[in-house]
Amino acid sequence: MDESRDAAALTDLMEACERIIAYTRGVEEVAFYRNSLLCDAVIRQVSILGEAVKRLSAGCTRSPSVCPVAEYFGNARSSHP
Repeated sequence: MDESRDAAALTDLMEACERIIAYTRGVEEVAFYRNSLLCDAVIRQVSILGEAVKRLSAGCTRSPSVCPVAEYFGNARSSHP
């Protein structure tokens, strides 16, 4: 397991989640969907989440206590060709 690579990927995961929270805090659902810049910003961060999960080692993705979202993305990735 490459711990430094996992650490970098987990940092990217946390930062993307923090940005999504900051971008959407206090924003009503209707307002969110009407704001294409905000939607695009959140979509970009979700994309970063997916890329970061792909960089995690197999050992990290098999350990939900370390990264529960990685387990979800890992399962989703394996169920799609």
